Amino acid sequence: MKIQRTQFCEISSWIGKGKILILRGPRQVGKTTLMKQLQDSLKNKKTVFITMDSQKIIESIKTSQDLYYFLEYEHNYHPGEELYLFLDEFQVIPNAGLFLKNIFDEDNNIHCICSGSSSLEITKTSEFLTGRKIVFDIKPFSFNEFLSVKKFKPYKTQFSLEEKTFIDIQKFFQIYSQDLHHFMQEYLLTGGYPEVVLRPKNEKALIQKDIVNTYIEKDITQFLQVENTQAFNNLIILLASQIGSMVNKSELSTTIGISINTINKYLKILEGTFVLEFVTPFFTNKRKELTKMPKVFFTDTGLRNFLLYGHAHSLDISEIGSLVENFVYNELRHKSPYKLQFYHTVSRSEIDFIFSLNIKKIIPIEVKYRNKVTLPVAMKNFIQNYKDNVVSPIIITKDICKYENGTYFIPASILSFIELK
Repeated sequence: MKIQRTQFCEISSWIGKGKILILRGPRQVGKTTLMKQLQDSLKNKKTVFITMDSQKIIESIKTSQDLYYFLEYEHNYHPGEELYLFLDEFQVIPNAGLFLKNIFDEDNNIHCICSGSSSLEITKTSEFLTGRKIVFDIKPFSFNEFLSVKKFKPYKTQFSLEEKTFIDIQKFFQIYSQDLHHFMQEYLLTGGYPEVVLRPKNEKALIQKDIVNTYIEKDITQFLQVENTQAFNNLIILLASQIGSMVNKSELSTTIGISINTINKYLKILEGTFVLEFVTPFFTNKRKELTKMPKVFFTDTGLRNFLLYGHAHSLDISEIGSLVENFVYNELRHKSPYKLQFYHTVSRSEIDFIFSLNIKKIIPIEVKYRNKVTLPVAMKNFIQNYKDNVVSPIIITKDICKYENGTYFIPASILSFIELK
């Protein structure tokens, strides 16, 4: 089943416009499939697709000159000829940044489209590619993409968040609430990795196991050469049990029995290989923002569930609140590049997310996945303290859909259908 990602058109529009295109994201998230689709769209153009992490290629192509020889002898390429070159898992190339820079500078007829599964290595290439690249983050299926696979017809529907049109959102939820609740429960449980979504129920856990094993074997052991894989695995599992919570590095160090320096190294690897992401606290003082403890979220709740429980058949009621918070985080990250933080005071008042549209416009978002919800005191105080900046405060609920006293109460299952701007 062919699924066109929502980013396909945006990426396609940049091909051939004088930039190296880099698609980055975790392994098995669909980068290769997306690149193949982009290649197929270039009808009547000369294209070459090279999987860079195959042993033959690793041994054959180490420099840009090696690449030219390979293209000439294997693909009948002639220097000066226009070519659309797809390099899958390009981060395994020695000095990948310099490698791509040389191609870019030497021959403007070669248009490079690359994919990589290690932000750590991709970041190293950036110093050579300043002004030469466009980076696209490819994540597991968003809830909208998941719904498209499930043949939910109105998956492309979008509503603006305005008081005068909120009745349209209410009508939409009234019509589709049961279907969306069912799909969201499945999405929270099994996640959005493309092959996991597309496989029948009895095969999903095997695919998730393969994703985890491939990640540990290829990225962690072989590529990044982490020696203490047991401690690394223990850290992942511990963090999986703490989604939506603040990360206390001293506590992690004591629990796992490794130094804080090693904890920092492993956290950087987990973030750099797109397994999880950190959210910093909201402060007007930037120094405090950088030094205070961040919150942790997994890029895929299904993978998180598999790490903790293996093949789970249903959601643990006690965890639904934190899973929905993780879901909301991922949906907000899919929506835009806007800054996303959380609010936490010394007195432990907290707001789950602060969504910054710009310096002067912020949306406070609190997740209350339950049947009865009122405006939390922390939200009231935040709105009062930042009244010149706050727009459209949101409470994410289970099934309450209303607009009341300037605040939007929105069911989690329809967040994907709402534009925040």
